[in-house]
Amino acid sequence: GRKGTTSLRLDVSGDGCSVSVRWHNGTLDNKQGGIVLVDGRIYGYAEQLNRSTPWVCIDAASGSDIFQSAPVESSYKYRNGCLTYADGMFYLYSDDGHMVLAKATDGGFEVTGRLRIEDPGKWPTWAHPVVCGGRLYVRYGDKLGVYDVSAREPE
Repeated sequence: GRKGTTSLRLDVSGDGCSVSVRWHNGTLDNKQGGIVLVDGRIYGYAEQLNRSTPWVCIDAASGSDIFQSAPVESSYKYRNGCLTYADGMFYLYSDDGHMVLAKATDGGFEVTGRLRIEDPGKWPTWAHPVVCGGRLYVRYGDKLGVYDVSAREPE
């Protein structure tokens, strides 16, 4: 099969429907479905093709590559990752429990903070992080971590 990300166009007319390929991008070959669309750009983790720069950004309209980046530290070469977006920031999470807070630029992710999830267990963690109400929720194994990520004035 074909690896990567494909954008499809659905055309509905009368009683019929047709599907055509708008574009195909071979760089973003996401496995776990952890991609987000922000301001016309698709951000995600490239599982197979881009081991050294697995975090990818492509243009949603054309499918063209914008950048590839590798900001998350890991105890082994990246095997998988997912991300979420909240309050103007990306939360990039590798499957061994390393997370970074980052801003996206045209050249890649600019890391603004790091977080090591406490006791992520011995198995890879594939749950997608969620930010809601100023809190970051991360499940790993049979545990749920909750972290305060609300914006506060420095003390």
